[in-house]
Amino acid sequence: MPIALQAFSPTSLIQSLHCDVRWTQQTLHLEYQLVAEFAALHWPPPAAKPQRRMALWEHTCFECFVADSTTTGYTEVNVAPSGDWNCFDFQAYRLGMQASSSASLQSMSAQLDDEHQARIQVELDLPAWSEDFQALQLGLSAVIEDKQGQRHYYALQHIDGNPDFHHRDTHILTITRGIE
Repeated sequence: MPIALQAFSPTSLIQSLHCDVRWTQQTLHLEYQLVAEFAALHWPPPAAKPQRRMALWEHTCFECFVADSTTTGYTEVNVAPSGDWNCFDFQAYRLGMQASSSASLQSMSAQLDDEHQARIQVELDLPAWSEDFQALQLGLSAVIEDKQGQRHYYALQHIDGNPDFHHRDTHILTITRGIE
């Protein structure tokens, strides 16, 4: 079932953003579905060699925050329509950021279905640490840049009047292994 992401500040350029989520074995499957006016968006073409890159959030980027509810640490995953990506581990809210050793990108694809619809599919490998948990807490979000350079922020929810995707109160989706 698609989960709707909410706009921080609605724009007529973006009609909707949803995400389907599944967790099987050690893999987290995400499929973002975006309905928008792509002619007005900064939508990077596929990279010849997608790679790990910093600061993807400065442009169009889809994000997932993964945690166990019993710890303060979490993992942030960023993917761009170009195929570029990154994963970071944090010890607590915005503290101790380092390249992730707890998650890695298995696969990612971004496909424009037509001039108004796109699908971004992501598969994350969650190694052994996730085997101990029956449920994960997720935060789903996106930054979508338009051609004027303005960023539009989407998340499951926004709190404190800011588009702060790291805040654990925005990581409100609990998912159980094997359940869609």
